[in-house]
Amino acid sequence: MAGKVEITSSCPDGTVIIMDSWVSPSDSEKYLQLCRPITAEFRKHPENLFAAISVNPTDKGQIRITHGWTRDSAWFFETFVNGTLFKDFFAQAIPMWIKPRVIEHFDRYVDV
Repeated sequence: MAGKVEITSSCPDGTVIIMDSWVSPSDSEKYLQLCRPITAEFRKHPENLFAAISVNPTDKGQIRITHGWTRDSAWFFETFVNGTLFKDFFAQAIPMWIKPRVIEHFDRYVDV
């Protein structure tokens, strides 16, 4: 149930990434605890604009991570996904997912 990236971005202004995950509502708090170190690590990078975790108020098992970057999807994959950051996360999170994640990378729009 790993899911796949539905949309990627090569925008020179960066990307906004949205990942929706579904876990059993009884696993929601445990899953949130797994997500927190990921967003904390994102915020350490100067390319990061923001990182937020949100929970669907009518389905506590739907958890969304949204984060914005000044770089494109290829940079994100090289820096994070293909690195070691997600290794422990995936080992613990994959058994909790009750349906495939949805991951989308949108072009960052800069209103100057």
